[in-house]
Amino acid sequence: MLVRDLMSKTVIALSESDPLPRAIALMRENRIRRLPVVRDGKLAGIVTDRDLREYMPSKATDLEAHELRYLIEKTPVSAVMKRQVLTVPSDTTIEQAAAIMRKEKIGGFPVVDDGQMVGIITESDIFEAMVELLGAHDPGARFTLDLGVSATALRDVLDVVKEYSPQVICSVTYSSEDLPKARNLVLKVKVDRHESEVMRNRFEQMGLTILDSRFDGSGK
Repeated sequence: MLVRDLMSKTVIALSESDPLPRAIALMRENRIRRLPVVRDGKLAGIVTDRDLREYMPSKATDLEAHELRYLIEKTPVSAVMKRQVLTVPSDTTIEQAAAIMRKEKIGGFPVVDDGQMVGIITESDIFEAMVELLGAHDPGARFTLDLGVSATALRDVLDVVKEYSPQVICSVTYSSEDLPKARNLVLKVKVDRHESEVMRNRFEQMGLTILDSRFDGSGK
């Protein structure tokens, strides 16, 4: 799955001359925390709710209330926005985008192709994608299996799956904490409760360590 599959293509944006109250209003109305700033269709910067909070005069200021309002109303977004903006192209994978967000400690960034902003991707978009990819909304049997370092364990597991389920909802491996070269498998398949128990027994007979086993019949 790529960023272009998840990004918001209809982007709410500001121009550099827009006053701060407009940025504040747009964030509140649309329940968002960041707004790209564009110039002639190209990305010029970005402003976040944190930028706005940090810019606002402190309560200890000597300015009167009407002076504060005047100051804020006359301040353009360009005075607050960050001009060095981290962006990604639309063909970035979602795991790459998630890794960048984690490393840079940001909640999202604009998507830019050939100098033009084509969308925006946020941590919420990626979170929703992970929920979908892991089959959280789909009923079925979910197993977490210790595959160890065997080169054939995954193939053997999938052979069992073929016998009982026409649909694999999710199949993901990850490194074992105890043995980095070993792999654990998260597997979710579309079967009924009885078939789930039969599959569990088969995995045990194969000598696999079952780290977790459960049946979710609820779905969405």
